Amino acid sequence: MKKMKWLLTSLVGLSLALSSCGAPKQSEEKSQEVKTEEVKSEEKKSDTQSEVEITRVAFGELADLSVDKGAAVKANSGLSVTGYYQDAGSEQSISLVAQVEVHQGDKVLKVSDNLDTKEVGTFTITYTVKTAGLVGFKFAEGLTLSKSRQLEVKDVAVSGEELVHNGDFAKGAEGWASYTDGSNVQISFDNGEMKAVETAISGNSYSPRVNTDYSAGTSYGFTLQYGVSYVLSIDLKADAARTVRMQLGTLLPADPWWSAIVPAEDSNAVGLTDKKQLIHDFQVGTTYETYTWKFTVAGETRTNTHITLEMGTINGDASISSVTTIYADNISVKAAVSSGEDELAPQIAGATAMKVGYVADSTDEIDVMAGVTVTDNEDQNPTVAHTIKNSEGAVVEKLTKGSPKGTYSVEIVATDAAGNESKATRTIVLKDLHNTPLNENLATVSAANFYGEWDAKDGTPVYGEFKYWYVQDAGWNCGPAVALTPTFADGKLTVNIANYNENTNFWCAQLFYDACAADEGTYEGKITIKSDVARKVKINGEDFDLEANTAREITFAVSPLVRDDVYDESLHLAIMLGTGDLYSGSSSNFEISNLSIVRKA
Repeated sequence: MKKMKWLLTSLVGLSLALSSCGAPKQSEEKSQEVKTEEVKSEEKKSDTQSEVEITRVAFGELADLSVDKGAAVKANSGLSVTGYYQDAGSEQSISLVAQVEVHQGDKVLKVSDNLDTKEVGTFTITYTVKTAGLVGFKFAEGLTLSKSRQLEVKDVAVSGEELVHNGDFAKGAEGWASYTDGSNVQISFDNGEMKAVETAISGNSYSPRVNTDYSAGTSYGFTLQYGVSYVLSIDLKADAARTVRMQLGTLLPADPWWSAIVPAEDSNAVGLTDKKQLIHDFQVGTTYETYTWKFTVAGETRTNTHITLEMGTINGDASISSVTTIYADNISVKAAVSSGEDELAPQIAGATAMKVGYVADSTDEIDVMAGVTVTDNEDQNPTVAHTIKNSEGAVVEKLTKGSPKGTYSVEIVATDAAGNESKATRTIVLKDLHNTPLNENLATVSAANFYGEWDAKDGTPVYGEFKYWYVQDAGWNCGPAVALTPTFADGKLTVNIANYNENTNFWCAQLFYDACAADEGTYEGKITIKSDVARKVKINGEDFDLEANTAREITFAVSPLVRDDVYDESLHLAIMLGTGDLYSGSSSNFEISNLSIVRKA
């Protein structure tokens, strides 16, 4: 018993000893924690002291807005906000636009969003600079950080004539076509609406899509007149909020694929710079709403115009392109009733790039406005002025063939009697031209240049520095795929085309040829084509008849190619071998040879 008592007393003593040994360490750790917190507090205080203080915030003039219902207006339209601070005794500035939050009623918008113009009325738009999140800066107290303006949304009256066939889908899919283009989606036209159930979409906006049917033999296109304003409206909703895209245009057989129908003014339109198509994006919610879009046709009058609803990935942005189910109804395009005011600026056409040959000491003046035309919907004689500038931006009084070699810009301004103004810029390159002798047959140049020749060794096309052949089996909008097999041998190109079908268009079998190092001028091309059946072929847009099993030498016009207003010094040949208006059979075989391109002037 005494032994047990001694053992317990020993254990208690040991415990007290251990506790006593640990006490200084715990105290030290607690002291270290206090010191750490003090350091953090000092660091935080130091960071706060190191922030630059913005002492003044200034909004630029924020004009009130008056727009038509459905107009696309960016919230940051005309917005400028600047913060001022002191640095080394002088006042410096920083833009604060990215720090702005926009309020339209109870809606909170990003500064890069569109304002809501779906409803008619007058709305207060308030812009507020957020003080949080601006790294390295802090705001002094008492600054004015908000400014407001008024947004007036006006109703748009439209004519009674409807241009879209079966836009309410009362007749199901009549007049409409749908394409998945690699997406996984089920599209139906039941119960008076279009429904697209998506499980996967591609990275392209047009995959999937629904459009007015433009296959051969249909007539669902409509005409848009130059100088006329139109209103497109559509009822849309989706199971999850997302963005969809509408397009208006005419499908073409080759790049740029859509004809130019350019709006006079639309801040949300894509394609204003490349002038390829008329596009508008709609931000769709989860309940049916009517979305409208007013535009004015500033391009030439277009027949056979079609409308497309695109439901893929918009501008490559997955955050606005949710995979969901999308519904559409009541698609309409009607002419807007004229307000009686001329709101359309003159149209400048033909201001494409030029390449002019340099001639030493020449005083021959270059006509910098050659080929440029200016038209207006009201004014028969709009005022046209131009300014020539060199590569450094200095104004040049006139440009001659003996002027210093280099790149010049011609800035063109056209103004109509109502004060509407439009601008365009032409690029002129003054340089030493290629020494291409007149009447040289490009097909007879040495084999190293590969002009108009085929490889007879292994049956494959030759790709050289100055030429390539490109054969395309275009599977889109052609029904079942066309099977096109090219063979290069014995100085001839043999093309076998099978699986034509009743929906195949003329561009579904294409043959392209590009030859570089060609100066501006007039050229004549010749080529020999033999077909095993009587039919037509289309060369550079012109139709030519072929008799069965009879070789025909075809002469055609060819000119240097201009892509996106940039002269790239190439001659371009496009041969269409599909069906459509060219042929109605199921297959055909061709032998193509003896290509030559001759410079005439």
